[in-house]
Amino acid sequence: PLDERQQQVKLLVHSMNTKSLEGMVPKMIDEAEDYFRAWGDEGEVELRKVFSELIIMTASSCLMGREIREGLSGEIARIYHSLDGGLTPLSTLWPSAPTQKHRERDEAREEMVAIFSKIIAARRSGAVREDDFLQKIIDFRYADTKDKATGKVTKAGRGFTDSEVTGWLIVLLFAGQHTSSITSTWLGAMLLSNPQAMADVKAEQEKYIPDEASLKYSNLLEMDCMRRSVTEALRLYPPLILLMRKVMHHGFEVGQHTIPKGDVVGLCAPASNLDPRYWHDATEFKPSRFASGSDEAVTFNSRSVGHGKDDQAFMLSFGGGAHMCSGRRFGYLQVSTIWTILLRDFEMEMTTPVPKPAYNDMVVGPDGPIIMRYKR
Repeated sequence: PLDERQQQVKLLVHSMNTKSLEGMVPKMIDEAEDYFRAWGDEGEVELRKVFSELIIMTASSCLMGREIREGLSGEIARIYHSLDGGLTPLSTLWPSAPTQKHRERDEAREEMVAIFSKIIAARRSGAVREDDFLQKIIDFRYADTKDKATGKVTKAGRGFTDSEVTGWLIVLLFAGQHTSSITSTWLGAMLLSNPQAMADVKAEQEKYIPDEASLKYSNLLEMDCMRRSVTEALRLYPPLILLMRKVMHHGFEVGQHTIPKGDVVGLCAPASNLDPRYWHDATEFKPSRFASGSDEAVTFNSRSVGHGKDDQAFMLSFGGGAHMCSGRRFGYLQVSTIWTILLRDFEMEMTTPVPKPAYNDMVVGPDGPIIMRYKR
């Protein structure tokens, strides 16, 4: 129901406020530095594999609670893989289709509920209490329903069930891991194949984050070049092919077309983001297009991570309207923090060509490996 959804979104948005995000940055830093410490002084890595492994840890550390991050064992990774495999383009229109992947997905979710229920029970009992997002989800209560005439409570607001809390955790892990790992991968491919863009972000990193002590939320927010580079990677390679909305009113008009109530409208983000009618050098990686004073700066605000003033050429990688991604500030922080550490600690070069997007995937990654050689 819309009323419940709005309360859920409010919970999510409040949990992604500035204070909360500031508290998440040290967790991101710790996870990334621990991960890169194990690399040794030089070697080669495949970027998508690196960011898939790392970002599931940063996302779980920030969004899922200490107990879940500490228990992020091979078992949970296996279950997550089955859940991941059950999210296909077919799932968006027919989520209950009787396919093998959907059966494995549903079995995996039941396993996840069984694992998380123990953690949730300890939180509910008061035996364990943390100041984190998991605690906010467990403590949440819907607003009471009141009689409009008398103001009396006719139905007390309820909290989430264990299954609903698990649903939140799964959604947050998907949202925090999938899109950020893919965006980190494409950002790396773009920076490593564009020497001037790499030089620009490197110079900015050396200015704002010259050492470990200066890596903090306020300095990350000052790194406009990094944020423009993330934005441009998202424009060229939006994680989702299709944004879908159901028409809720009669006679919805788009240009000369009238779309009937009940139809589903699909908007193709890659097509919109690469439309040469609205973007100069549409297929080129040019972070400067979002710089202050540029003609295209009004299309997206990298600072606030929201749509700019131009209502004809929105950069649609985060969706739009009431359904625009609520975790976009978190995503920018996650990607920026990890790449800032890489720029600070390593010399890097890409040894493979830039792959094409794999548009057969639900979340669009590269259709081939991106190999990076590094030296500490």
